Amino acid sequence: IMGVLPSTGWSDFRGVNLHNIPAGDRNRLGIGCLRQGVNLFPSLSARGNLEMAFSGKPKAFKARMEEVMMCFPALTENLDRRAGFFSGGQRQSLALAMVLMNRPRLLLLDEPLAGLSPKAANELLETLDRIYSEDELAWMIVEHRLQLVRRIVNEVWIMRDGAIVHRGD
Repeated sequence: IMGVLPSTGWSDFRGVNLHNIPAGDRNRLGIGCLRQGVNLFPSLSARGNLEMAFSGKPKAFKARMEEVMMCFPALTENLDRRAGFFSGGQRQSLALAMVLMNRPRLLLLDEPLAGLSPKAANELLETLDRIYSEDELAWMIVEHRLQLVRRIVNEVWIMRDGAIVHRGD
C-alpha cells in the first residue's frame, strides 16, 4: 500500500489506483504510515519533530498541532524537550502524532508496540482507539502481540509466509 516494495497487484484508495503513484506521494492522498523503528529526529524538540512532519501551510501548523496534542496530553508538557530524551512510549506517541499532523484517512502501523512496556502499549492502543472513534480514521496494524490489539480491532487476518491462513472477528 505504501509503494515501498514492487507489487503485481492493484490497490485502490478512495478511487485512485495506487499502482503508479510514487511512495513519496501517497501521503498527499491521505495515507499515513508509522514504520517500525526510529520515526523521529532525536536531536529536535517534540515541536521541531511535529514541524518537520507537517506538510501543510506554515500558518496552519499551530492550530493543527493543538488539535493533535489533544490526543497526546503528556506530550503537550514536553513540546520543547528534545525527543532523544523521551521514553519509548513517549517516542512512539510523538511518532504517531507526527503522522497525524497531515490528517491521514488511512493509517498503516507496522509493529507500533515493539519494545514498549505493557503500560505504554496499552496507552498507545487507547489513543488509537479514541482517534478511530472521533476522527473517522481507518487503520491497519501489523502486530505480533495479538492479545494486546484484539480488544480494539474489528477484524484479524493472520498471515504465515505471506499467505493469509486465518481471517475473523
